[in-house]
Amino acid sequence: MEDIFRTLQERGDCNRFLRLINETDMDNIISGVGPYTVFAPTDSAFDNLHPSFHQMEPDFKQSKIIVSNHIITWIYRSRDLRRVDEVTTMSNNNLAIERHNEGLIVGSAKIIETDIECTNGILHIIDLVLI
Repeated sequence: MEDIFRTLQERGDCNRFLRLINETDMDNIISGVGPYTVFAPTDSAFDNLHPSFHQMEPDFKQSKIIVSNHIITWIYRSRDLRRVDEVTTMSNNNLAIERHNEGLIVGSAKIIETDIECTNGILHIIDLVLI
């Protein structure tokens, strides 16, 4: 078992999120002690962003907020997420949690893979970028 950062590197399907993490020096955080919950958008989640997002050049502060919107400073496994109505991100935003027959929704993103155990927390893979 690896830390969250290393686990994301090994997956190969969240490279654009990893690039943002590296650009904002947040790699030090999600490879740190934790505990963290990270909602990691896939590369295809970035492809689904509005074209205007790809045309703009987000600055360091904006990029850091985007990454922080995906990190919780506590461990929330899927069973825990089913018991709460919202979670608060590192950027101090509240993300609503919805429960459906087909799974869990965090913010507006569907969790497509849950409960990936890491040494410093838990990783969930999502289908949208939480902006």
